[in-house]
Amino acid sequence: MKFAFLFLTYDNLVLEKDILDFVGDNNIYIHPKYPKKVNKSISKYIIKDLVQTEWAKCSIVDATLNLLKEAFINTDNDWFILLSSDVCPILKYNQFIKKFTKLQNENNNKSIFTFVDKYKDYYKTNQWWILNRNDVEIILKTIEKYKHKFTNFHQNGACDEFYFLSV
Repeated sequence: MKFAFLFLTYDNLVLEKDILDFVGDNNIYIHPKYPKKVNKSISKYIIKDLVQTEWAKCSIVDATLNLLKEAFINTDNDWFILLSSDVCPILKYNQFIKKFTKLQNENNNKSIFTFVDKYKDYYKTNQWWILNRNDVEIILKTIEKYKHKFTNFHQNGACDEFYFLSV
């Protein structure tokens, strides 16, 4: 089981050393708002296709889609975890794997969202989630089909809180 850790950041990872130790031989992808401010030690993880992001705008969806596109290329990535720059690992990696495996067994290997609300045909979650490879493939294959529906979407929260769970 291999993870793609996807970071939406302003610049650096707050607990860079802790995160790098935790991630181990999994993969890291970073979409920074200010790439020139990123430490050299993690700049190799910056994805190629960056977009200018704004809070509560669909540009966050675009940035996240770009993270997913880049991470999906590596067929070793089974799970895709969206994170912010200030996350803090509170478990050792082997403890995380044990808890994650139990959770996946209980949920039939489904993607993990925190359902918040529903508005018409749209489902709201918090911004942070864990997607399985099959769901990432669906999201990437249907960008043209669904993206336009969210261009000016501002119902009870930001576009990114509705987009991924709804798709």
